[in-house]
Amino acid sequence: SDACRLPFKTGAFDALVSLEMIEHIGTPLGAWKPTEFSRQARRQVVAEMGRVVKPDGVIVLATPNRLFPIDEHGGGKSQLRFHLPFGDLTLSYFEVRHLFARYVSEIGVIPHGRYFALEKIERLLGPKATHIVSGLLPLFSNRILHTCPLNPHLFLYLRTNGKAAV
Repeated sequence: SDACRLPFKTGAFDALVSLEMIEHIGTPLGAWKPTEFSRQARRQVVAEMGRVVKPDGVIVLATPNRLFPIDEHGGGKSQLRFHLPFGDLTLSYFEVRHLFARYVSEIGVIPHGRYFALEKIERLLGPKATHIVSGLLPLFSNRILHTCPLNPHLFLYLRTNGKAAV
């Protein structure tokens, strides 16, 4: 269905999971420059998420961190894409917080754990790199490090406050 108009009743769910979706809202495939349409579409999707989740429900959100200059939206063997930390459709923690401010009462960090595809890192860089990365992941479960430019990926929970869009 259209994420800007979800076909569910207000407060229909205790939880909603959005993995690797929000950065693609309102843009053609392969386009990464924000437009007024993409910003408006993103606001509509966030309002719909806030509407369909019950008060004190949880939205789980994963998205690349815009402040980190590399993400997995590229082509070729590596699938990596290099970008400047401004003027891009990916989001920073602070932009997520601002987008959801009206609809949530709490934003927290979910530990990365095995969320990352470590086998991809191993295939590209070898087992030593995988060992280093897997050792660093627990550090980014700390809110301060999780929200900074050193963290490549945001993995967040947002507790709804019941202020759904009307």
